[in-house]
Amino acid sequence: SFIHQASMPLGDIVDGVFLSELDASSLGAIGVAKSAQKSCTKLLNSPLSKVSISMIASAMGTEGQNDGDDKLSKATASAFNFALFIGFAQLFLFLAGSRQLLGLAGIDEGSSMLLPALGFLRLDVLAMPVTTLWLVGTNIYRGLGDATTPLFCALLLNLINLFSDFIFIRQLKMGLRGSAIASTVSRTLALLPMLLILKKKIPNLNPFAQPWSVISEGLSEYAKAGSVLIGRSIARITAFSYCSRQSATLGPIAASSYSILYQLGFWAAMLC
Repeated sequence: SFIHQASMPLGDIVDGVFLSELDASSLGAIGVAKSAQKSCTKLLNSPLSKVSISMIASAMGTEGQNDGDDKLSKATASAFNFALFIGFAQLFLFLAGSRQLLGLAGIDEGSSMLLPALGFLRLDVLAMPVTTLWLVGTNIYRGLGDATTPLFCALLLNLINLFSDFIFIRQLKMGLRGSAIASTVSRTLALLPMLLILKKKIPNLNPFAQPWSVISEGLSEYAKAGSVLIGRSIARITAFSYCSRQSATLGPIAASSYSILYQLGFWAAMLC
């Protein structure tokens, strides 16, 4: 689990290496955009993680092999359905409010970082449903006592991201848009083996075949978990949000410097 946690932010560091040749405005834009995005998703995904773990733990405690397998299969499908719902909700939220979010992060209308940040953010958030499915899938594997499969999938993600960055950023010269596309492609492709292996582990699993009542029940649990976790989540993201806003108000040079330090700081925080 420790190695898995350490490997997850490596994609952002690789992105930073490939993007290092861009101008200061572009580097500052991606730093502020990623900080704002991660702050919001951290706030929204902490309750999601809690709910998915609770669903699987409840199913694992069922007595009887057949009943246990059936309940685990339904709980897993329910967790994936709910994750997909939350992922699309985040996607629409970011697409509709990306300009306002960047404004709160310190990028004003007249800033040279606004258009690059908007372009990156609106492409990168297309992977939100995949990201929430990845989060829930990792928690399901941990609930099953398997920490190896998520690790290999995370390493596969970083490998695909490396090649995608090389193609979209270095070869096709797509800059920030290339970084966002590479990130979306790598997350999607790395999720597929995770789902296929899970399908073999859990009998009769049909991940996306549950009624609306399942999502409704998940929303209720999400609200309960959120009320407990939201204070802790806000405390954890406040420092990142404040630093991001302050760097953005100082201009592209300061924001681009912050972008580099943010990637290293976020990676170190994941280890704690």
